[in-house]
Amino acid sequence: SWSCASRDARHPRPPEHALSAASRRMTTMDAQEAKRRKLEAKMGGGPPPSFPSAVPVPARKEPQPSQPKAPPPATAAEEADPFVCDANDAVSFRLVRTAADMATAEPFEPEFTHQVFREDETIFGYKELRIDIFQSAHLFKTYVKVRFAEKVKSTLNPADDVIEALRAHFGEEMMTDEKTFLSTLEADKDARVPAGG
Repeated sequence: SWSCASRDARHPRPPEHALSAASRRMTTMDAQEAKRRKLEAKMGGGPPPSFPSAVPVPARKEPQPSQPKAPPPATAAEEADPFVCDANDAVSFRLVRTAADMATAEPFEPEFTHQVFREDETIFGYKELRIDIFQSAHLFKTYVKVRFAEKVKSTLNPADDVIEALRAHFGEEMMTDEKTFLSTLEADKDARVPAGG
C-alpha cells in the first residue's frame, strides 16, 4: 500500500522560500508585461491593457494649429440675412449732363464691386440698400445718394461705412449733397471737355 510518507519522498514539495521567489518573479514579469502593453496602447502599437483581445488602436493624430483664413464668401444664410446685400445689385450708375437727366438717365450696374466693398462683394448693415452714383458725363464729377429702409444698430458689429468706402475710391471731391451737385452741373455745362473728348 502506498503511504503518504513514500509519496512525499518521491514528489518532494519545494521549500517555501523557493515558492515565494518564483511567485515574485512572475509578479515582476506580469508588471513588466502590463507596463509594455500600456505603453503600446499609448503609442498606438497595441491594444489597451483592459482589452487583451482588442484590435490594435491606430495612433491618434494631434490637431495642428490652424492658420488664420480669409473670410469665406457669403453663405446662403448670410444671403438670407436682411442686413446683408449684394453690392453689385445695390449700386447703380447714371451719367448726367443736366438736372433733368437725374430722373431720366439710363442706370447701369457695376460688374464688380470687391475693389470698393468687401471681397465677397457684399455690404453689411442695411435693409433694402440702394446706392445711386451720378457722374457728370463730361467731367465725371461724382454725387452719391444712399437710401435704405433700416440700418443695423449694433456697436459691436456696426454697418459698413458706405460713404467712406466710396470716398476712398472717388476722392475727396465726391459729393453727398444733391444741391451742390446740381450747382456743379450748371456751372460746368459749358466747360471744355479735357483732351477734347
